[in-house]
Amino acid sequence: MKIRRHYYFSGMVQGVGFRWRAEQIAKMLGIAGWVRNMSDGRVEMEAQAEASVLENMVNLLERQSFIQIDGIECAEIPLETQSHYFYVRH
Repeated sequence: MKIRRHYYFSGMVQGVGFRWRAEQIAKMLGIAGWVRNMSDGRVEMEAQAEASVLENMVNLLERQSFIQIDGIECAEIPLETQSHYFYVRH
């Protein structure tokens, strides 16, 4: 069963390729959604897939070189029926 989660990642997550890597991992795992930098230094992301796939994505992001995730805020939000791909939002 698919779910959609809204994330805020804090730590060393800007200027280290986080958004590009998130997009590549999401495409590899078949996740829909988006990712963007925030003005406060965090990265915001919405992702839609099965819960285990989303957890795998976060685990893969945590193991990437140069990225250091110190905190993750996460909340489940309603599914988007029109969401079929993952992209970097500006």
